[in-house]
Amino acid sequence: MNDPGLSVSVLTVSPFDSDLVILSNVISHSAWTHRSARTLEEARTALAVEDVNVVLCEAHLPDGDWKDLLDFTSELQTPPELIVLSRHADARLWAKVLNVGAWDVLVPPFLPRDVYRTVHHAFRHWSDTSRLRRKRVQSAEPAVKISAAGG
Repeated sequence: MNDPGLSVSVLTVSPFDSDLVILSNVISHSAWTHRSARTLEEARTALAVEDVNVVLCEAHLPDGDWKDLLDFTSELQTPPELIVLSRHADARLWAKVLNVGAWDVLVPPFLPRDVYRTVHHAFRHWSDTSRLRRKRVQSAEPAVKISAAGG
């Protein structure tokens, strides 16, 4: 399920210590790197200085929510995929998450196979999207003409 060859960087944002511990334990069994934050502000700080591919974000944070973090990440040069964590997920939340551009919703208990699968697919999408973004930027760069000055 988990491809240990992938270099995935994951940030978990949750005020719940139990979720941070569980997700850290799940991710520690992979080659992925993992950081955690407890608030929206801590997450913004981490994302401003670190390259992160996938963010796992609790739906409600002490100083905001997952939509605030999605708005922030959308302004980054290479935005990470965002997965919402929610104890009260329903079809309406799931639809909203997908409609505004987040990747998916994970509901406790966080089973390793579910976490690996969801993060893996989010990372693959992030990787493909990043590759396309780089190609578009490269093709949009003007060609530099070099002329020889002769006399």
